[in-house]
Amino acid sequence: GVLTMEVTIPANTQAKIEIPKWQYQQDQQKTALGDHLSLNGQVLTKKDTIWIGETKEANKIIVKSGHYIIQIK
Repeated sequence: GVLTMEVTIPANTQAKIEIPKWQYQQDQQKTALGDHLSLNGQVLTKKDTIWIGETKEANKIIVKSGHYIIQIK
């Protein structure tokens, strides 16, 4: 499946976005989401300048003001 997040960051600001690595089912079972991240159609890698890190639960990016569509496949 694909998880799509649509976010808008107000003018003259920036935001840290945490992108989940797991999807929780109603029975509390967790399923790994895909490892292919894209931002407005552009594939993200850990070498990209907006990439700021990760934890066991989420990947983290930082973006400036604007409208973004983030997809995990």
